[in-house]
Amino acid sequence: MSGSPADRFRGAATKRALGLTAPPTATPEDQPPQTPSLPVTAGAPATRPHIVDPLTADLFTGPVAQPEPASPPSPPRQKRQSKKETSPARRTRVPVYVPGAVHARLAERTADSGETYTAVVLDAVSAHHGTLKTRYEARSTGLFVGSGRRRRTGKATTQIQLLLLPEDLETLTRLVAESGADNASVYVSDALDLFLDA
Repeated sequence: MSGSPADRFRGAATKRALGLTAPPTATPEDQPPQTPSLPVTAGAPATRPHIVDPLTADLFTGPVAQPEPASPPSPPRQKRQSKKETSPARRTRVPVYVPGAVHARLAERTADSGETYTAVVLDAVSAHHGTLKTRYEARSTGLFVGSGRRRRTGKATTQIQLLLLPEDLETLTRLVAESGADNASVYVSDALDLFLDA
């Protein structure tokens, strides 16, 4: 294209005005440096970056959980006692036969003191079991086998009931066997006879 520089400048300006030429583009050197931005979510509050202090990073990494208070120890369970342990020992009813005169004195004694027949009999045996053993042993030292037995008088006897604990019944049975008495009725009658006379 020929012409003066002034004509070329006017021709170029006319083309730019008519939109026939693209606008000049800026070179990379002309563009200002851009700072990369983080994506922002719509509606989310802006957060500040968390800065970790290297001096305390190992000491505090989060909220410290408070230890739960220790619950008091539960009291030990009490062993439930069985029915056999709590119930009183059953007494055994033991009938014995005493002479009428001994029974009369026994009844008079219990009426005055309020004691039971069993209590008086046990006291009588406790007080005179040694005397009874000596008496029965002396009767059994005769020359003849039957010389140590008591003579039956034929007098009427009266039955009394003794309510004995298992231990007391065992003791009375042992004393009768060791003394050499004919039976428990003879042993109890002699013990009462000595005891009520005292």
